[in-house]
Amino acid sequence: MIRSTWRQFRMAVALLTRVPVAYPEDASDEDVGPSAACYPIVGALVGGVALVAYYASAAVWDGRALPFVVALVVWIAVTGGLHVDGLMDACDGLLSHRSRDDKLRIMKDPRVGAFGALGLAALLLLKLGALTALPKDRVWWAILLAPVIGRLSMVYAGAAFAYARPEGGMGGSFAAQTRWRHFAVAGALTLAAVAAVGELRAWVCLAVVAVCVWWVARRIARSLGGMTGDTYGALCEVTELVALMAFGAAIA
Repeated sequence: MIRSTWRQFRMAVALLTRVPVAYPEDASDEDVGPSAACYPIVGALVGGVALVAYYASAAVWDGRALPFVVALVVWIAVTGGLHVDGLMDACDGLLSHRSRDDKLRIMKDPRVGAFGALGLAALLLLKLGALTALPKDRVWWAILLAPVIGRLSMVYAGAAFAYARPEGGMGGSFAAQTRWRHFAVAGALTLAAVAAVGELRAWVCLAVVAVCVWWVARRIARSLGGMTGDTYGALCEVTELVALMAFGAAIA
């Protein structure tokens, strides 16, 4: 039990981050779903690294914005840009107003189009704006919780929607193996993280984010006939943004 849980956690870390953890050689498709249950823990790891970067930068520079810029860069770097890459591909496809098949084809193109570039620029500017709107004494829990909630949204999408592409792949295995019981475990971990903050407003923000995630995920699935690896990453990024904006509005 402990050995399999540790293997599944290592799978999640190796897949979602650039932390030097080797992908388990004995991992199988049956581990994908339980591994997804660990995603919020990986989110806490990402948030913790970003938070350390923020406080280290704030100790060096007096400016309000620069420590947040450093934290945001580290936030992206620790994931290897995996989710922002998905966001750009998803923007190129979903905003093209083409047929379903054309959208999927565009999203598979490794080149970044105008919609992808605009989507990334909007995401970074809005995230930076949301971070700088946070009071200094509340920065820590916003940076910690946003990645946790963001990765929970991926587990929700994996459990709730089919995979849009016929060829499968890593995203196909994720959609096929992720079940509601895995979402329940991931949700419990997320609720524990929110409870640990000890802020009533964090619960209100979580409810707002949940509604937004439900709506965005349904819109994506309706447009593509399901989810893809790119849209999982895009949903994570959008969820993080909404969480940061909700936190900023609630505690400003």
